[in-house]
Amino acid sequence: MDHWLAQEGLKYFFVEDVGLTRAQWLEGAQQEVPSTLQGYRLQSGLAVFGRDQATGRQVWSPDQGYPGDPRYLEFHQKDPQSGLRYWRVSGGPHKEVYDPTAAREAVAAHARHFVELLRGRLSPALDQMAAPVVVAPYDCELFGHWWHEGPLFLELVYRELARQTQVEPTGLGRYLERHGQGLASIRMPASTWGLNSDFTVWQNPEHGWLWPYLNATAREMEDLLAMLEAQGLPRDQRGERILSQLGRELLLMQGSDWPFLLFTDQAKEYANQRFHHHHQRFRRLMWAARDLSDHARLAEQDLAQMEDVDCPWPEMDYRIFRKT
Repeated sequence: MDHWLAQEGLKYFFVEDVGLTRAQWLEGAQQEVPSTLQGYRLQSGLAVFGRDQATGRQVWSPDQGYPGDPRYLEFHQKDPQSGLRYWRVSGGPHKEVYDPTAAREAVAAHARHFVELLRGRLSPALDQMAAPVVVAPYDCELFGHWWHEGPLFLELVYRELARQTQVEPTGLGRYLERHGQGLASIRMPASTWGLNSDFTVWQNPEHGWLWPYLNATAREMEDLLAMLEAQGLPRDQRGERILSQLGRELLLMQGSDWPFLLFTDQAKEYANQRFHHHHQRFRRLMWAARDLSDHARLAEQDLAQMEDVDCPWPEMDYRIFRKT
């Protein structure tokens, strides 16, 4: 995928740690295996960084992570009438009432611990590497949504970092400006963010039924565009709209969230319905696209409704789906 990312002008991206630790050296080997404490250069020219497991666990792990502290607000339990959360993470079915003061004390302690962890990760590496870096990427929705105290945690971490000099917070764009010329080169194996860092989540027998739909619709889109191009179509705005919406529905069908939610049983029925709804709209649009002159195949009201419901890419160019 990195060749495609490079063509789009990206400079770097992130992988799970195994993407680096299982990689092969091409040039500039410095230790037995690549480390997540450094960036590397791929054959495509892109830089790649691996997620640091130690800092990742502190925020993501349900057992070792900060958000599981019993002083924090319980995300999963709401009052049935008000919809508000009044309880803390305390164990058992009968949760204890949330105490904001105790939660703030927990955040301050965890912020100090996190900065100490960063120092502990970087200090030994200074003797072995010219510019070690701890890469700690997280989903933004974690802070404030799943973890109510998350935004305060971020604030206090940066305040702690400002009070010391051993660890410097930086963006990886700036890191590459300083150190990008000296990156060693590697060849990476395939990896994902999913379970086992492989394709277990997406290539699973329980929801393998998705792939025949996805493969068939992708080929159908290519064949349709080839046919219309040979006919010099579309010739009007309505035809352009139908083909653009066809592309949107195809992309929405291909969203990796659907097999992920089916695998984890989180909102399983919702994922199933969303996938089938996009597929059904794709089928209706495909019927209309096969004869763009026959407006009876798709009512204007129905087309407008699809555009209203499924329009995350208003400037969709359906031509990107042409077979190359």
